[in-house]
Amino acid sequence: MLIRFAIENFLSFAAPVAFELTQEGAAAPSLVLLQGDSGTGKTNLLRALGFLRNLVLGGTRAGQPIAVTPCKLATGNQPTQLELTIEQSGVRYRYGCQLTRELVEREWLYSQRSNGNTTDEQLIFERARKSPLVPATSVTLGALTGEDREALNLAAYGVRGEQLLLCEALRRSVKLVEPLGLWLRDRLQLLRAEAKIIGIAARCAREPAYRTFLSNLLASAGLGIAEVTLERRPVDPDYFETEEEKQQVVAALTGYADGFVQTHEGEIVAEQHGRFLDLYQCNLRFVVLAADGRRVELTPAELGDGALRLLHLSPLLYGQSAATDEPPVYFIDELERSLQPALVSALLQTHLRLTRASLPKTQLIAVVRSVHAPELPALSACQKWQLQRPSSSAGAQLTRLFDETENRGAGITGLLAD
Repeated sequence: MLIRFAIENFLSFAAPVAFELTQEGAAAPSLVLLQGDSGTGKTNLLRALGFLRNLVLGGTRAGQPIAVTPCKLATGNQPTQLELTIEQSGVRYRYGCQLTRELVEREWLYSQRSNGNTTDEQLIFERARKSPLVPATSVTLGALTGEDREALNLAAYGVRGEQLLLCEALRRSVKLVEPLGLWLRDRLQLLRAEAKIIGIAARCAREPAYRTFLSNLLASAGLGIAEVTLERRPVDPDYFETEEEKQQVVAALTGYADGFVQTHEGEIVAEQHGRFLDLYQCNLRFVVLAADGRRVELTPAELGDGALRLLHLSPLLYGQSAATDEPPVYFIDELERSLQPALVSALLQTHLRLTRASLPKTQLIAVVRSVHAPELPALSACQKWQLQRPSSSAGAQLTRLFDETENRGAGITGLLAD
């Protein structure tokens, strides 16, 4: 779960802005709506999360500047600051960094555990610049012992000035910080406004239940699609131009449990049968019924924008119908893009229905045009925020509109059957 995200001096955010979804000890909301006019910086909030994730997981190249974009409205030469508080495996982590294009000025990581009505916070590491005149940092470790302390010491010794210590620790497989890396890599799902359905055919090949789910989802949405089918063909031995190319593809497919390779002809997946590895090329087809009763198959390129957007958002609902110990956090930009109002309402209400029936809960943060839109009348069980256009050197301002309430008696009708 995302608990808090704070930004300072990044893109349209000049002054400190805190997206604080819960107070101390309270549960984070499962549905958050964020509204704002065009140009207020709604997408930049998602970009800030994406930037931090990429910097932690991908790092920077030696000698290359950090690809940070400070707010041009900010005064002075202040560093960019990002701070993230999340909950993973029952533990809360507070991680933050201050950085310029040349140097990570400060960096910190704490773990938080609930102790009755209070929260105990323990330092894992803190990194700070030694002197304003010296482009170097020193690292202080918390009360760590054994392998954890030794592994973090090695990471601190080897980290470069323009590299995050958390990135270096993850690269060295330091177990103490792995939950935070796992959350950023696998739990945080950032869905841009542009509909992309890359990887869905490969997922249907691995999980037949997901294809069935897509058929039911699109049929119930009233888009005229009766069924989703999967075209699955063995990859011809002569498909690859060289043996080296084939080995690279096999390495990519077998390096991850959900690996696939995107090609112009479809998505290639691998299936292991004992010592043998078979490669298959997969494509989705969408069945519509003609006026004379014929079944006509459409390719993804022949679908309308609404169907593509719904496919793009489908992991949100499927992730909740399939039980997981650590559900994802979805941050969706321009939720209404290419979707009819009734479909937006049904999707959000289905999310609420599914989260009420499950623990732990999938979290959905959605950027919308207005939290008071006609298609959102029954969504009282959510938290609502507003971004205001930057009008001064303070930059964009983020405001909580009103407290979360929950109407447990409201009837919920969704896209999926119970």
